[in-house]
Amino acid sequence: QNLAVRGNLLMKTYFSRPQSLPELHRFYRTHVGFERNLQRLNSPPPRPPRKPVLSDEDRMMTALPGLERHMVGGKMKNSRGEELPWRELTPRALKKIYREPGAM
Repeated sequence: QNLAVRGNLLMKTYFSRPQSLPELHRFYRTHVGFERNLQRLNSPPPRPPRKPVLSDEDRMMTALPGLERHMVGGKMKNSRGEELPWRELTPRALKKIYREPGAM
C-alpha cells in the first residue's frame, strides 16, 4: 500500500520496481499486442547523427535526407527515373551579381 494515502508524502512510491531486460523480453513474448515493442527492443540502436566537418556544412544540412546529392559526384533522378549528375537549380534572381563600382 502507498503510504502517501495516509499522509506521509516523503514515503510516496514514485516509480514502479525496476524490470530486468530478460523479464521485459519474456513479457513482450507472452502478452498479446506487444510485437512492435519486441521488434524495437531486438533491433540495433540507431546510428548517431553525422557531425558537420567542413565549413560549408551545418547541422540542419546534415540532418536532411538526400545530403549526398549536394556533394561532389552526387546524383539525382529525372522525371523518367534515370540517374543524372546533380545540378544546382538556384534561380538567377537569388544569385548575387557582382558589379564593378561606378558601372551602370
